[in-house]
Amino acid sequence: MARKVFSLFVVFYLSLLFLSPSFAGSREIVEKGTFDLYLNGVKKGQETYKVAVDKKKDTYELYSELRFQYPYQQSKRGYVDLKVYPYYDAVFSTGEFLRYEYRSKVEDFSKTDLVETEKSATELIDQDMRMVNVFDREQQRTDDIMNDRIDLGVNAGYCYPAGKVLRFSQTRLSADKKKDEKLPDNLIVLEPYGFCLYNLLADKIKGEGQKWEFALAVPQLMRLKPCVVEYEGTLNTYVAGSNYILKHYNILINDKIYTSFWLDKDNTVVLVSVPTEGVTAVRSNYQIKPFEKEEVKTTKESIQLTAGNFTEKEVHIESSAGTIGATLTIPEGNAPFPAVLLVQDFQPVDRDGNSSYDQRKASPIKQLAFAFAEKGIASLRFDSRGISESSGDPSLLTLEGRKNEIKSLLKFLRASDKIDKNKIFILSQGLGGWSALKATSDENIKGIIFVAFPMKEILRIWREQISIMQNLEAQQEAYRELDALSLDLKKSDVEWATFKGSKIYIPVLKELSLFSPADEIKGFSKKALFAYPDKDTVILPFHGEILEKESGGKFKPVYLKGLGHSLTDVDEEGNQKALVNKSAISPFFDFVLKGE
Repeated sequence: MARKVFSLFVVFYLSLLFLSPSFAGSREIVEKGTFDLYLNGVKKGQETYKVAVDKKKDTYELYSELRFQYPYQQSKRGYVDLKVYPYYDAVFSTGEFLRYEYRSKVEDFSKTDLVETEKSATELIDQDMRMVNVFDREQQRTDDIMNDRIDLGVNAGYCYPAGKVLRFSQTRLSADKKKDEKLPDNLIVLEPYGFCLYNLLADKIKGEGQKWEFALAVPQLMRLKPCVVEYEGTLNTYVAGSNYILKHYNILINDKIYTSFWLDKDNTVVLVSVPTEGVTAVRSNYQIKPFEKEEVKTTKESIQLTAGNFTEKEVHIESSAGTIGATLTIPEGNAPFPAVLLVQDFQPVDRDGNSSYDQRKASPIKQLAFAFAEKGIASLRFDSRGISESSGDPSLLTLEGRKNEIKSLLKFLRASDKIDKNKIFILSQGLGGWSALKATSDENIKGIIFVAFPMKEILRIWREQISIMQNLEAQQEAYRELDALSLDLKKSDVEWATFKGSKIYIPVLKELSLFSPADEIKGFSKKALFAYPDKDTVILPFHGEILEKESGGKFKPVYLKGLGHSLTDVDEEGNQKALVNKSAISPFFDFVLKGE
């Protein structure tokens, strides 16, 4: 009987999807929306949702259709079509959760027989649409084949409060699973592929503080987990080619990020990120309402400085590439001060060291500036080209372009009466070190700190990074993309390519590929400190050994124990922590203050 009731419910629900407001009595469509879905930066699908409200019956319904090209190596196309149809039911006046159900399926139309089968067959939507013959299922399958009825990999299920429990149910290929969990007071229903549900979460946390504890239900995984939603601040965020100041939230399970999402001034979900899947959802056909200014959250993870021991000033510096947005940090005390220009890696990041893909916005470069200020050292940090307040296109940043930016920033420092012109240093990170080396060949600087200076050509560095990827399917795909990229470099008619989800401007890559760090380092004569974090997975620490060999022993690397690429501690599982380890980078301070 229960199966029949649920079957009728499913039929009724599916019929709702085709009802228009004019035929639904007091039921009204009050909201529509679309999310474009990206895998590692490449658009792979879309989710379209609707919200229907019936004020007379006091009902709230949220339903959507999601289609996504899910990577699958065994498929001839390299992916399968994932289709998900979520449905959420609640009481309109109170928001009380009543029921969530879903139907999902995976299709691989690269197989001719399956394509032909679907053309002629009637899809069996889910096993609850009929009574299952538990005494002779084999005969029932035979009847299905004779009647051209097939199951294309459908997975259906639901969860709902039943008394004091939260009941999960799931059906796939006639196999039923059921599970009861103790019903929590504060429940959130989210799915890895169900981004419309974040609208409900945004409404729940509206006006709350910086941290909330919830119970997270993931129906497709049949799990109920304690979680925390943390507010990370109102921050400059890169969305679909532009920067906006948005509220940033993380959902944490056991202190690890499950997902992240961003809201605009109208409390609308603009962006959702699922880092474990490499998937982001961006609201489309929507005019974002950004906040006017950034408000960085102060947490126990922030570097604690004595009040008033430094001042910061936002500045705008003109260069041959346009305006550069930057921040000058000046310690408390008698000027002039020694100063460090902080040169970030080539990845587009803001002046604090945060990229659009950062989940925690740990601001490692800002932390470095504060750490130097504690030691009485001034610093200048800047937005990468095309990010935040710096003009230009980040895709067109070249070694020569970054070199010219560095020269303009050094000129600004020399012109400041707060800076000791004879004690100006540079600290560069990763590929930023290549431009810093080129820029300082004819500059009068005291010294330069290279963090994770790459000692191999760019394509060999990327191959190293691919070699340590944990996801074997993603690794093989990255190898194929890199091989194709190598061929594109030899062509004269190719302008753009894609690698690991990012667009690559081929003329820029050609310039990078011609840079030979081994050759360049032999002629470098400035005073330098080469530091390699020994847990770095971006530039592997053995580059230090190559440096020492290629320089004939002139430069001996310093290895920073326990640190990753961002100069933060790395735990046993390879996870980077949020705080820059100030004690581990003490060689930087000694180099600037003592010349050691």
